[in-house]
Amino acid sequence: MSDGVWGAPSSVSPKALGMQAADAFRGSLRACSGHVARNAGRARSFLRERSRDPRFRLIPYDTCRIVNALAAFATVLGLIMLVLDPQLKAWQSSIPKALMPAFRLFNEIGKCEWTLMGCAAFVLLSLVRDLRATCPRKCRHHWLRAATATYVFVSVAFAGVVAAALKYAIGRARPSEFADVGSLSFNFLSSNASWASFPSGHSTSIMAFAVAVALLMPRLRVACITAGFWIAFARLATGAHYPSDVVAGCALGALVSWLLARKLARHRLVFRFDNQGSLVAAKLGKSFAGELLSTAPASPARSRRASLPAR
Repeated sequence: MSDGVWGAPSSVSPKALGMQAADAFRGSLRACSGHVARNAGRARSFLRERSRDPRFRLIPYDTCRIVNALAAFATVLGLIMLVLDPQLKAWQSSIPKALMPAFRLFNEIGKCEWTLMGCAAFVLLSLVRDLRATCPRKCRHHWLRAATATYVFVSVAFAGVVAAALKYAIGRARPSEFADVGSLSFNFLSSNASWASFPSGHSTSIMAFAVAVALLMPRLRVACITAGFWIAFARLATGAHYPSDVVAGCALGALVSWLLARKLARHRLVFRFDNQGSLVAAKLGKSFAGELLSTAPASPARSRRASLPAR
Protein backbone atom coordinates (compact mmCIF):
# COMPACT_ATOMS: atom_id res chain seq x y z
CA MET A 1 0.00 0.00 0.00
CA SER A 2 1.39 3.40 -0.95
CA ASP A 3 2.26 6.15 1.51
CA GLY A 4 -0.64 8.31 0.33
CA VAL A 5 -3.27 5.79 1.45
CA TRP A 6 -4.97 6.42 4.74
CA GLY A 7 -3.55 4.32 7.51
CA ALA A 8 -0.18 3.71 5.83
CA PRO A 9 2.99 4.81 7.56
CA SER A 10 4.16 8.29 6.54
CA SER A 11 7.55 8.71 4.91
CA VAL A 12 7.92 12.26 6.31
CA SER A 13 10.29 12.30 9.27
CA PRO A 14 9.48 14.23 12.48
CA LYS A 15 12.43 16.53 11.73
CA ALA A 16 10.94 17.45 8.36
CA LEU A 17 7.56 18.07 9.96
CA GLY A 18 9.21 20.33 12.52
CA MET A 19 10.99 22.29 9.79
CA GLN A 20 7.73 22.70 7.88
CA ALA A 21 6.00 23.97 11.02
CA ALA A 22 8.88 26.38 11.69
CA ASP A 23 8.72 27.66 8.10
CA ALA A 24 4.95 28.16 8.39
CA PHE A 25 5.43 30.02 11.66
CA ARG A 26 8.11 32.28 10.18
CA GLY A 27 5.85 32.96 7.20
CA SER A 28 3.02 33.96 9.53
CA LEU A 29 5.35 36.26 11.44
CA ARG A 30 6.51 37.92 8.22
CA ALA A 31 2.90 38.39 7.12
CA CYS A 32 1.94 39.87 10.50
CA SER A 33 4.93 42.21 10.49
CA GLY A 34 3.96 43.36 6.99
CA HIS A 35 0.39 44.03 8.15
CA VAL A 36 1.69 45.93 11.18
CA ALA A 37 3.98 48.11 9.04
CA ARG A 38 1.20 48.89 6.55
CA ASN A 39 -1.37 49.52 9.27
CA ALA A 40 1.04 51.75 11.19
CA GLY A 41 1.44 53.86 8.05
CA ARG A 42 -2.34 54.00 7.61
CA ALA A 43 -2.73 54.98 11.25
CA ARG A 44 -0.26 57.85 10.79
CA SER A 45 -2.18 58.98 7.71
CA PHE A 46 -5.42 58.73 9.67
CA LEU A 47 -3.99 60.97 12.40
CA ARG A 48 -2.61 63.47 9.88
CA GLU A 49 -6.12 63.88 8.47
CA ARG A 50 -7.30 65.31 11.75
CA SER A 51 -7.76 69.06 11.88
CA ARG A 52 -7.55 71.02 15.10
CA ASP A 53 -10.62 72.73 16.51
CA PRO A 54 -9.35 75.92 18.14
CA ARG A 55 -12.79 77.21 19.13
CA PHE A 56 -12.76 75.82 22.67
CA ARG A 57 -10.13 75.46 25.37
CA LEU A 58 -9.14 72.25 27.07
CA ILE A 59 -10.62 73.50 30.36
CA PRO A 60 -13.64 75.65 29.45
CA TYR A 61 -13.65 77.66 32.68
CA ASP A 62 -11.82 80.74 33.87
CA THR A 63 -9.35 80.75 36.74
CA CYS A 64 -11.83 82.06 39.30
CA ARG A 65 -14.32 79.28 38.65
CA ILE A 66 -11.59 76.66 38.85
CA VAL A 67 -10.33 78.04 42.17
CA ASN A 68 -13.87 78.19 43.58
CA ALA A 69 -14.55 74.60 42.50
CA LEU A 70 -11.31 73.38 44.07
CA ALA A 71 -12.08 75.23 47.32
CA ALA A 72 -15.58 73.73 47.47
CA PHE A 73 -14.30 70.22 46.75
CA ALA A 74 -11.54 70.54 49.38
CA THR A 75 -14.12 71.69 51.93
CA VAL A 76 -16.43 68.76 51.22
CA LEU A 77 -13.51 66.33 51.30
CA GLY A 78 -12.30 67.76 54.61
CA LEU A 79 -15.75 67.39 56.18
CA ILE A 80 -15.92 63.79 55.00
CA MET A 81 -12.51 63.12 56.56
CA LEU A 82 -13.54 64.65 59.89
CA VAL A 83 -17.12 63.35 60.15
CA LEU A 84 -17.51 60.14 58.14
CA ASP A 85 -14.06 58.53 58.06
CA PRO A 86 -13.90 57.84 61.84
CA GLN A 87 -17.29 56.07 61.63
CA LEU A 88 -16.21 53.58 58.94
CA LYS A 89 -15.44 50.69 61.29
CA ALA A 90 -18.74 51.00 63.16
CA TRP A 91 -20.70 51.16 59.92
CA GLN A 92 -18.80 48.26 58.38
CA SER A 93 -19.70 45.97 61.28
CA SER A 94 -23.41 46.60 60.58
CA ILE A 95 -23.28 45.34 56.96
CA PRO A 96 -25.10 41.99 56.52
CA LYS A 97 -22.60 39.22 55.91
CA ALA A 98 -24.71 37.91 53.01
CA LEU A 99 -23.71 41.01 50.99
CA MET A 100 -19.97 40.60 51.44
CA PRO A 101 -19.45 38.14 48.53
CA ALA A 102 -21.04 40.67 46.18
CA PHE A 103 -18.78 43.45 47.47
CA ARG A 104 -15.72 41.23 47.07
CA LEU A 105 -16.74 40.55 43.48
CA PHE A 106 -17.09 44.30 42.92
CA ASN A 107 -13.55 44.68 44.29
CA GLU A 108 -12.23 42.30 41.67
CA ILE A 109 -14.10 44.15 38.93
CA GLY A 110 -12.70 47.45 40.17
CA LYS A 111 -9.11 46.36 39.50
CA CYS A 112 -9.77 47.04 35.78
CA GLU A 113 -7.05 44.69 34.51
CA TRP A 114 -9.74 43.18 32.28
CA THR A 115 -10.35 46.61 30.74
CA LEU A 116 -6.69 47.23 30.02
CA MET A 117 -6.09 43.76 28.60
CA GLY A 118 -9.22 43.89 26.44
CA CYS A 119 -8.42 47.32 24.98
CA ALA A 120 -4.77 46.43 24.40
CA ALA A 121 -5.75 43.19 22.66
CA PHE A 122 -8.21 45.07 20.44
CA VAL A 123 -5.59 47.63 19.41
CA LEU A 124 -3.00 44.90 18.70
CA LEU A 125 -5.51 42.95 16.60
CA SER A 126 -6.26 46.17 14.73
CA LEU A 127 -2.59 46.49 13.83
CA VAL A 128 -2.16 42.93 12.55
CA ARG A 129 -5.40 42.83 10.55
CA ASP A 130 -5.02 42.70 6.76
CA LEU A 131 -6.86 45.75 5.39
CA ARG A 132 -5.61 45.67 1.80
CA ALA A 133 -8.97 44.49 0.43
CA THR A 134 -10.98 46.87 2.64
CA CYS A 135 -12.58 49.99 1.20
CA PRO A 136 -11.35 53.38 2.54
CA ARG A 137 -14.61 54.06 4.36
CA LYS A 138 -14.41 50.81 6.31
CA CYS A 139 -10.74 51.46 7.00
CA ARG A 140 -11.64 54.77 8.63
CA HIS A 141 -14.26 53.01 10.74
CA HIS A 142 -11.63 50.45 11.70
CA TRP A 143 -9.20 53.11 12.90
CA LEU A 144 -11.94 54.98 14.73
CA ARG A 145 -12.72 51.85 16.73
CA ALA A 146 -9.02 51.35 17.45
CA ALA A 147 -8.71 55.00 18.55
CA THR A 148 -11.75 54.57 20.83
CA ALA A 149 -10.21 51.50 22.47
CA THR A 150 -6.96 53.42 22.88
CA TYR A 151 -8.83 56.30 24.56
CA VAL A 152 -10.41 53.94 27.12
CA PHE A 153 -7.05 52.23 27.72
CA VAL A 154 -5.15 55.48 28.23
CA SER A 155 -7.89 56.93 30.47
CA VAL A 156 -7.84 53.95 32.84
CA ALA A 157 -4.06 53.44 32.75
CA PHE A 158 -3.11 57.11 33.20
CA ALA A 159 -5.65 57.62 35.99
CA GLY A 160 -4.31 54.54 37.75
CA VAL A 161 -0.71 55.72 37.47
CA VAL A 162 -1.58 59.16 38.85
CA ALA A 163 -3.52 57.61 41.74
CA ALA A 164 -0.65 55.24 42.58
CA ALA A 165 1.85 58.11 42.59
CA LEU A 166 -0.38 60.23 44.81
CA LYS A 167 -1.24 57.52 47.32
CA TYR A 168 2.39 56.64 48.01
CA ALA A 169 3.42 60.28 48.08
CA ILE A 170 0.65 61.24 50.54
CA GLY A 171 1.04 58.06 52.62
CA ARG A 172 -2.26 57.99 54.46
CA ALA A 173 -2.88 55.05 56.81
CA ARG A 174 -5.47 52.51 55.69
CA PRO A 175 -8.50 51.63 57.84
CA SER A 176 -6.68 48.49 58.98
CA GLU A 177 -4.38 50.81 60.97
CA PHE A 178 -7.25 52.78 62.53
CA ALA A 179 -6.97 51.21 65.99
CA ASP A 180 -3.31 52.20 66.26
CA VAL A 181 -3.01 55.57 64.50
CA GLY A 182 -6.55 56.80 63.77
CA SER A 183 -7.99 58.03 60.48
CA LEU A 184 -5.81 61.10 59.95
CA SER A 185 -2.27 59.75 60.12
CA PHE A 186 0.15 60.30 57.25
CA ASN A 187 3.61 59.03 56.37
CA PHE A 188 4.66 61.01 53.32
CA LEU A 189 6.61 59.26 50.55
CA SER A 190 5.98 55.88 52.14
CA SER A 191 6.59 52.61 50.27
CA ASN A 192 4.35 50.61 52.63
CA ALA A 193 1.01 49.54 51.12
CA SER A 194 -0.62 49.92 54.54
CA TRP A 195 0.12 53.64 54.25
CA ALA A 196 -1.24 54.12 50.74
CA SER A 197 -4.92 54.80 51.26
CA PHE A 198 -5.56 58.23 49.68
CA PRO A 199 -6.84 58.27 46.96
CA SER A 200 -8.37 54.87 46.25
CA GLY A 201 -6.76 53.32 43.17
CA HIS A 202 -9.72 50.99 42.51
CA SER A 203 -12.17 53.90 42.66
CA THR A 204 -9.97 55.97 40.37
CA SER A 205 -9.68 53.25 37.73
CA ILE A 206 -13.31 52.17 37.70
CA MET A 207 -14.62 55.74 37.59
CA ALA A 208 -12.21 56.59 34.78
CA PHE A 209 -13.63 53.64 32.86
CA ALA A 210 -17.24 54.50 33.73
CA VAL A 211 -16.89 58.15 32.67
CA ALA A 212 -15.06 57.19 29.46
CA VAL A 213 -17.87 54.82 28.49
CA ALA A 214 -20.48 57.38 29.56
CA LEU A 215 -18.90 59.99 27.27
CA LEU A 216 -18.79 57.50 24.40
CA MET A 217 -22.40 56.36 24.98
CA PRO A 218 -24.30 59.31 26.48
CA ARG A 219 -27.61 57.44 26.56
CA LEU A 220 -26.10 55.02 29.08
CA ARG A 221 -24.31 57.62 31.18
CA VAL A 222 -26.59 57.18 34.21
CA ALA A 223 -26.13 53.40 34.17
CA CYS A 224 -22.35 53.74 33.71
CA ILE A 225 -21.89 56.25 36.52
CA THR A 226 -24.18 54.26 38.84
CA ALA A 227 -22.27 51.04 38.20
CA GLY A 228 -18.97 52.85 38.80
CA PHE A 229 -20.30 54.27 42.07
CA TRP A 230 -21.33 50.89 43.46
CA ILE A 231 -18.06 49.25 42.48
CA ALA A 232 -16.17 52.07 44.19
CA PHE A 233 -18.51 51.81 47.19
CA ALA A 234 -17.37 48.21 47.64
CA ARG A 235 -14.00 49.53 48.82
CA LEU A 236 -15.80 50.94 51.88
CA ALA A 237 -17.72 47.74 52.59
CA THR A 238 -14.54 45.66 52.58
CA GLY A 239 -12.72 48.16 54.79
CA ALA A 240 -9.95 48.84 52.28
CA HIS A 241 -10.47 52.63 52.15
CA TYR A 242 -12.10 55.53 53.94
CA PRO A 243 -15.03 57.42 52.34
CA SER A 244 -12.78 60.38 51.53
CA ASP A 245 -10.36 58.07 49.71
CA VAL A 246 -13.18 56.79 47.49
CA VAL A 247 -14.59 60.27 46.80
CA ALA A 248 -11.15 61.60 45.85
CA GLY A 249 -10.47 58.58 43.63
CA CYS A 250 -13.80 58.91 41.82
CA ALA A 251 -13.19 62.62 41.21
CA LEU A 252 -9.67 61.96 39.91
CA GLY A 253 -10.76 59.20 37.54
CA ALA A 254 -13.65 61.24 36.16
CA LEU A 255 -11.41 64.28 35.67
CA VAL A 256 -8.77 62.30 33.74
CA SER A 257 -11.31 60.77 31.34
CA TRP A 258 -13.05 64.11 30.78
CA LEU A 259 -9.83 66.05 30.13
CA LEU A 260 -8.52 63.39 27.76
CA ALA A 261 -11.82 63.41 25.86
CA ARG A 262 -11.64 67.19 25.46
CA LYS A 263 -8.01 66.90 24.31
CA LEU A 264 -9.08 64.43 21.62
CA ALA A 265 -12.02 66.63 20.64
CA ARG A 266 -9.61 69.47 19.90
CA HIS A 267 -8.07 67.14 17.29
CA ARG A 268 -11.49 65.84 16.11
CA LEU A 269 -10.51 62.34 17.12
CA VAL A 270 -13.08 60.03 18.78
CA PHE A 271 -14.87 63.17 20.03
CA ARG A 272 -15.74 66.57 18.64
CA PHE A 273 -17.25 69.80 20.00
CA ASP A 274 -20.72 71.00 19.15
CA ASN A 275 -21.44 74.71 18.72
CA GLN A 276 -21.83 75.11 22.50
CA GLY A 277 -18.51 73.44 23.30
CA SER A 278 -20.03 70.20 24.62
CA LEU A 279 -18.45 66.85 23.84
CA VAL A 280 -20.03 64.73 21.12
CA ALA A 281 -18.81 61.17 20.58
CA ALA A 282 -18.20 59.84 17.07
CA LYS A 283 -20.73 57.38 15.72
CA LEU A 284 -18.84 54.14 15.26
CA GLY A 285 -21.30 52.77 12.75
CA LYS A 286 -21.53 55.79 10.46
CA SER A 287 -19.35 57.33 7.80
CA PHE A 288 -16.46 59.66 8.54
CA ALA A 289 -17.49 61.91 5.69
CA GLY A 290 -19.62 64.08 7.97
CA GLU A 291 -18.75 66.50 10.72
CA LEU A 292 -16.05 64.31 12.30
CA LEU A 293 -13.69 64.73 9.33
CA SER A 294 -14.67 68.29 8.47
CA THR A 295 -11.80 70.75 8.56
CA ALA A 296 -14.02 73.58 9.80
CA PRO A 297 -17.39 73.83 11.54
CA ALA A 298 -20.42 74.14 9.29
CA SER A 299 -21.39 77.72 8.51
CA PRO A 300 -24.76 79.05 9.75
CA ALA A 301 -25.92 79.61 6.17
CA ARG A 302 -25.14 76.01 5.25
CA SER A 303 -26.95 74.81 8.35
CA ARG A 304 -30.02 76.86 7.42
CA ARG A 305 -30.01 75.46 3.87
CA ALA A 306 -29.80 71.92 5.22
CA SER A 307 -32.78 72.52 7.50
CA LEU A 308 -35.07 73.81 4.70
CA PRO A 309 -37.69 71.32 3.49
CA ALA A 310 -37.18 69.81 0.05
CA ARG A 311 -39.37 71.20 -2.73
